[in-house]
Amino acid sequence: MAKVVIVDPLYLTLLAGQGAQGLSAANLYDMGPLLLQVADTCLKAGATPILAHHAKKRPSGNYEPLDLDDLAFAGVAEFARQWILLARRDAYQPGTGHHCLWLSAGGSIGHGGLWALDLDEGQLEENFEGRRWEVVVQTASESREAAVEAGDNKKAEKQKQKDKADDTALLVALDRLDPQGRKGASITDPADPEPAPPTPGSMTDFAGGG
Repeated sequence: MAKVVIVDPLYLTLLAGQGAQGLSAANLYDMGPLLLQVADTCLKAGATPILAHHAKKRPSGNYEPLDLDDLAFAGVAEFARQWILLARRDAYQPGTGHHCLWLSAGGSIGHGGLWALDLDEGQLEENFEGRRWEVVVQTASESREAAVEAGDNKKAEKQKQKDKADDTALLVALDRLDPQGRKGASITDPADPEPAPPTPGSMTDFAGGG
């Protein structure tokens, strides 16, 4: 006897055979009794129903966790007693096999939580190898703290590169004003009648350790 019945996907099965004048997926009062009938039929047979459903299309760049209100069509969010919701934490990069996901789980009696999943399924190679299933799980707070730290490190590195570029630009400008690197030469008076003797190397040589 089956212990679990999985309906996947819900939208292809729930209204099958209804016809043009049948029930409407947008009508809460149509969907509620229909979902109840599906659940009752499974439970009377001793099986737990699992309904696999999809969410509404989200705006581009929205990588926040899903909520029940994000589920498509009417009635599904209201009917769910327990749920597992998956959403992307970041855009998928084709060819990597790596997925950054949010997993939100909960139930109507008040239990629940939010976790960050890093899932690596590899890439199928010509010899049909290369696939794997490696999962790293973090709490939502751990994942967000790591993301902030990574962002701070990236910002610091970017600033370091900018400072280095600014220093180089300044030394190049000084070299143009005083290409011989004269000691004590006046930048404001290039026609100094008694210039100091030149010193070896230029400012950019000095910056490069030469």
